[in-house]
Amino acid sequence: MLFDLTEEMTTYEFEFVMNQETDDLARFEFQLGLDDGTIWIDNVELEQVEQVEEVDRTEPEPDTEWVYDDDFFFIFNVAVGGHWPGYPDETTEFPTRMEVDYIRVLDQNGNLEWEDQFDGDEINEDYWTFEIGNGHAQGIPGWGNAELQYYTEGENAWIEDDRLIIEAREEERSDEFGSYDYTSTRMITQSKVNMEYGRVEISAKLPDGGQGVWPALWMLGEDIDEVGWPQSGEIDIMEFLGQNPDEVHGTVHGPGHYAGDGIGNNYILPEGDFTEGFNTFILEWEEDEMRWYVNDELFHAIERTENDGVRKDR
Repeated sequence: MLFDLTEEMTTYEFEFVMNQETDDLARFEFQLGLDDGTIWIDNVELEQVEQVEEVDRTEPEPDTEWVYDDDFFFIFNVAVGGHWPGYPDETTEFPTRMEVDYIRVLDQNGNLEWEDQFDGDEINEDYWTFEIGNGHAQGIPGWGNAELQYYTEGENAWIEDDRLIIEAREEERSDEFGSYDYTSTRMITQSKVNMEYGRVEISAKLPDGGQGVWPALWMLGEDIDEVGWPQSGEIDIMEFLGQNPDEVHGTVHGPGHYAGDGIGNNYILPEGDFTEGFNTFILEWEEDEMRWYVNDELFHAIERTENDGVRKDR
């Protein structure tokens, strides 16, 4: 603390706080400057005014929790309608399809761990399982998002010209829980193929149906059946809203950061849109960081905080 000196004897006083656990010494410094003359210093006293209640300086618990340090499996699907994308209208066109050229998983050293090039006659069920229905059997009608489609057991997915096709259709379907106006496919690799850390590359062409069409390439924690969502964690490599054909999103959902509070970012294609051709959607996943790319252009990143929370880094 600095004081201006005067020609008369003046009393200066100030208070400061010492931490009993970390501060064992208080030091006074008199910086007298370059002025000529005599400076008198008299009667320096140190007095304890009161004992201040100790301040808790421990790191607070994070509002978010990093759960991205376990095995996650892949999900490919085309949903119809929902809270986020809205619902089909008179402009929406069916059938509409997503085409996937390949999915490739590399380890942290760049070595190939797994890939599916969809070059067989049929979808490889050593890798993929079809989830069926509208989520009622799983206890989440509308798949938790008020979605309209019924997922069939492979009727809406096939291999064509070495590419995976997932097609959403406007057609009626019913089950014990109700009736539905749309069908589609949801494919998962749960208990068959999973990953923890590395790089995922997926080349895909997205549906051109428009309003209310919602394709996604994403991941869930393998422990979702035990811990539920969002405790399992969710990694959205790519989500797309049909009414915004030049834009995709990358997001994570977990404890303290899920649904509308998911941590994500968007990417807008510089030219054209994602329904006109194939683009590569990439996730790089490390122990304390994740990064999202479109065609190797970075657009989103998160990092683990010191107290195991999640912080948006880009």
